[in-house]
Amino acid sequence: MDTKRSLPRDAQSPGAGEREFSRALLESLPDVFFLASRDGALLRWNTKLLDATGLSATQVAALGVADLIDPQDRATVDAAMRAAIDRGGTVSVEARMIGPAGVARACLIDLRAHRLAGKECVMGFGRGLSGRTSADVPTVALAGGS
Repeated sequence: MDTKRSLPRDAQSPGAGEREFSRALLESLPDVFFLASRDGALLRWNTKLLDATGLSATQVAALGVADLIDPQDRATVDAAMRAAIDRGGTVSVEARMIGPAGVARACLIDLRAHRLAGKECVMGFGRGLSGRTSADVPTVALAGGS
């Protein structure tokens, strides 16, 4: 039996298994995930990011990380992203993420440097700070990494 004929065309291409595994891994994460370029353009994300923001994948594809963050916290998140890339390791930051209907929710975002196809990127893992409102949480960059 020729298994290539029984597989969908996309599954026959080199790397299709890796893409499928990568997608399954991202979706299994318990928190919001994104991969962004050095300049903040969103390259990959999981559906938990879509759920947290109330946006569609098409909408998110047109945005950068800064667009998902409360304007008062954008400079802090940008600095933390650059620190993660420049120093390596992990940098954590508390910030407010803009959710459905523009409501900002406090969250903790762990940022880790990553290289993708030779380019500097940052992976972000975000989780809500439940039980606290955005008014309760000052934006504070936390030292992390090396």
